Amino acid sequence: MFKIAISSFVVLLACAPPAPGGTGPGGGDDNPGVDAPVVTSGHVTLSGTAKEQGQSGSTPLSGVAIAAYQTGLDTPLAMTTSDAQGSYSLALNAGSLDGYLKVTKSGYTDTYLYPAAPWTKDATIEASLLSTSTFGLLVTFAGGDSSKGVIIATIVDGAGAPVSGAKISSTPSSGVYKYSDGTGAPTSTSGTPADGTAFFLSVPVGQVAVSATKSGATFKTHMVAAHNGALVTTSISE
Repeated sequence: MFKIAISSFVVLLACAPPAPGGTGPGGGDDNPGVDAPVVTSGHVTLSGTAKEQGQSGSTPLSGVAIAAYQTGLDTPLAMTTSDAQGSYSLALNAGSLDGYLKVTKSGYTDTYLYPAAPWTKDATIEASLLSTSTFGLLVTFAGGDSSKGVIIATIVDGAGAPVSGAKISSTPSSGVYKYSDGTGAPTSTSGTPADGTAFFLSVPVGQVAVSATKSGATFKTHMVAAHNGALVTTSISE
């Protein structure tokens, strides 16, 4: 059976609150025609560890390229490479970032990391990568289409804790919606387990609005950009 330590894909926001006015229309290099939001003055540092995520756990990964992009812009605001211990740090000459990180390394599937809301404070972000073979196994095992996109989301409450029993949705609709069975296998269809992990598979390439529902809870919808044969990770928050 295929399984993976999916919980490590959570995008940590370091308690950063949403920027005033809510989230912007996330995206990136798939939609260069979108007017770019104004980058505010100040400094935000995004740092963490790049890791290879496998079926038996995670391992720090050196030589990973990490770039920060503002929504609607094709040129990165900052770029760096992880060191021998997998550590990296990106110092942005801005007080907030409504955008995403692109994480790449030869032999691994490109990964795009989107927060649930714009980064407005320093944040710790684990930049996890799947080898191309592991990514292929994930898509095949979960019943996805390898020619379309994949999104892994963690559903969290307002304090950042995982939410169980939530159901995901997207616009345009994904071909398949799955949930972790609690061990990391994307086999459940009933809702998120205790780790809050959900899978959007066979996602149409381009701009996608992701959200979640659960009785008694209200989750914010935000935009990401799905890519052919690439992985997007994000959080969906109350």
